[in-house]
Amino acid sequence: MSRSFPPVAALLLALSLPAAAQAPASQDDAGLAARFLDCGYYFALLPSLSDRNAQGEQLASVKELENFSRLAALALVGRDEARLASSVARNGFSEELRQADAQGEEAVLRFLQSRSERCSALMKDKAPVVAPRIEAYIAADEAGTAP
Repeated sequence: MSRSFPPVAALLLALSLPAAAQAPASQDDAGLAARFLDCGYYFALLPSLSDRNAQGEQLASVKELENFSRLAALALVGRDEARLASSVARNGFSEELRQADAQGEEAVLRFLQSRSERCSALMKDKAPVVAPRIEAYIAADEAGTAP
């Protein structure tokens, strides 16, 4: 990812601003947004699991992936739907992690490996497709016309 996206504060501000009424997102966009949000929660968890000696550059890269994931959801479905989808994704991610934790360390490792593979594939396959929509969303947000 060579493009730098707004910091977390800008993302939170975008989520908190009232949105204009918009048509519902397509099922494909809603499904893709849910996948990006799930990965956003995975990326948010990674720094807490990383070695204390992890390089700042590595942590910044993970934070960029987390921000990209959340911005992708905003760009795909708009603020209102992203807000709802984010809650659903957070609850689902937390519940799956809790269930894996209840089964022991091996289950947690399988859960994390599965998410790593899923999110790596998503970023490889869909990030280039979604990036222009994120840029358009950011431009619309700066102009005050983002959904």
